[in-house]
Amino acid sequence: MSFAGGFGSGLPKSCQSALQIAGQSQLAVVRANSSWSVLTTAATANSIDPSLLGAIGIRETGFQDVNEKGGKGIGVGVFQLTVTPTSGVTAAQANDLAWAANYAAAMLQSNVTYLANKFPKFTPAQLLQATAASYNLGPYGISGNPNTIDVGSAPGGLAGNYGSNVVQLMTCF
Repeated sequence: MSFAGGFGSGLPKSCQSALQIAGQSQLAVVRANSSWSVLTTAATANSIDPSLLGAIGIRETGFQDVNEKGGKGIGVGVFQLTVTPTSGVTAAQANDLAWAANYAAAMLQSNVTYLANKFPKFTPAQLLQATAASYNLGPYGISGNPNTIDVGSAPGGLAGNYGSNVVQLMTCF
């Protein structure tokens, strides 16, 4: 269910804390909620929680359609999909919220299936964090050690907290 409010103390404290860690504002939640039907459609079609998809969009861009500058590949759109000749994703697709949400949801579903099979001893909470982290690291970047799921995620100023932060951002919905 989507958070109906928008500002101030209406957001859970865990959400407010997660937004601060991600360097995002409460407006990111408002933007994600305004696209809740798109998120729900993509998430349902791919059997994932729409809150996970919304949290990824908030962490990546504050749920804004922006293009990354620099880096190995060019991250495009709300979900910062990599647009390179080998990715098979065009900038037009990445900037189309419905298409990009479905693509990101399918990737997350593929990652959760891979991780659940590779690490069957993960608890549901660990599997969720690993799946979230895999959006940044790729599924092969997860070590299987529950204590180091986020190691290597989100290089730069927000290093090492991508999966745990995304899980915490899920409380915004």
